[in-house]
Amino acid sequence: MAKSPVSSARTCYSLIAGKRGVNLYELLSALVVLSWANWKSKIRFLACMFDFEETGALTVSELAMLLESTGRGVGLMTGTSVPLHRYFD
Repeated sequence: MAKSPVSSARTCYSLIAGKRGVNLYELLSALVVLSWANWKSKIRFLACMFDFEETGALTVSELAMLLESTGRGVGLMTGTSVPLHRYFD
């Protein structure tokens, strides 16, 4: 029997929320990466989402935040982990 959308959403929320709450950037970036959209659209959307200075280009810190948030979000949704702290310290 298929899960209802509400049940799936609750499962997704509980996987992401855990004990530390939900990080919106992790949630949105993971949903984008795991979506059916083509990679060009995914990258364009993520770049716009993390371009906080609205310059049309990402700074090093914005790119680091994009990669860290996406890695953590996808890791939480898929039950995997990447030792991101090694790369972003």
